[in-house]
Amino acid sequence: MTIAKTFTFKVPDAPHPCQRAAPVYGQRRMTDTLDNRRAKKFVAKCVLEKVEEMGGFEAFTGAIHIECIYWIAKPKSKVRKRSTPFPFPDCKPDIDNYLKTTMDGIQRANGIKSVDGIEPEDRIPIIWSDDGQVVSCSAEKNWCLEGMEPMTEVTLTEVVE
Repeated sequence: MTIAKTFTFKVPDAPHPCQRAAPVYGQRRMTDTLDNRRAKKFVAKCVLEKVEEMGGFEAFTGAIHIECIYWIAKPKSKVRKRSTPFPFPDCKPDIDNYLKTTMDGIQRANGIKSVDGIEPEDRIPIIWSDDGQVVSCSAEKNWCLEGMEPMTEVTLTEVVE
C-alpha cells in the first residue's frame, strides 16, 4: 500500500479573493494589485512557517490534489435573517478567486529565501516545482462557526496510482 505524502497548513486571516490585474499607466501591461500581492505574500509566509515547523519538507515530484476550505465571517445582515442553521455562502466573491490567491501564494513560497525575517536553514523550502503539477482540486466556502475566526485550511496531497 502506498501512503500519499501530504502537506497541510492554515492561513489565519480572512480569505482574500484574487482581484483583476490593474493597468500600469503609460505602459501596455497589467500588474497585480497591492492587495493581491499582500495576500499572496501572507500565504507564502504561512507556508514557510509550516515548513520551518516541520523541520523542512521534500517537494512534491508528481501530481498533486489541493483541498481548500475557506471560512468566511458572516455579515451581520446574514446573521439577522432567519435561515437554516448553517447555510453555505452563495454570494460573491467567487470561490475560484479565493483558490487563485491560495495557489499563487504557494507558488510564491517557491524560491523565496526569507519572508518577513523567517529564514529557512540553508535551503529553499519548495512545495512543488510548478503549479502545473496540480491535477485536481476541491474547494468550499463556509460561514465561520460561532466563536471561530475567518481562515483558510489547505491540504496538498500527492496523487498516487
